[in-house]
Amino acid sequence: MTENIAQSIHYSSAGNLIRSDVVAGSMAKSLLAAPYHLRSLMMPSASVTGAGVVIYKPYNKEAANNQGYVLVNHAAATQATDIRLKAYSLIHVKA
Repeated sequence: MTENIAQSIHYSSAGNLIRSDVVAGSMAKSLLAAPYHLRSLMMPSASVTGAGVVIYKPYNKEAANNQGYVLVNHAAATQATDIRLKAYSLIHVKA
């Protein structure tokens, strides 16, 4: 099982805060830019994955101008994944 977390806080003096889907895309790309996160996000053994975004107001900040975001991604293998990987290994070892 792997877990990847990205967090960011955005400030706008005009109160024009960024949409959560835009921020989530940016945070996912930043995870892919880091070798450790890239490896865990692209593991062939991870057949079950899920992601979510949490939006919050940062503590002790002006709520109208500040927005916080947390992106969490979990990935795990299943028993079926393990069987497929073993079959894949056997096929390529014989070749």
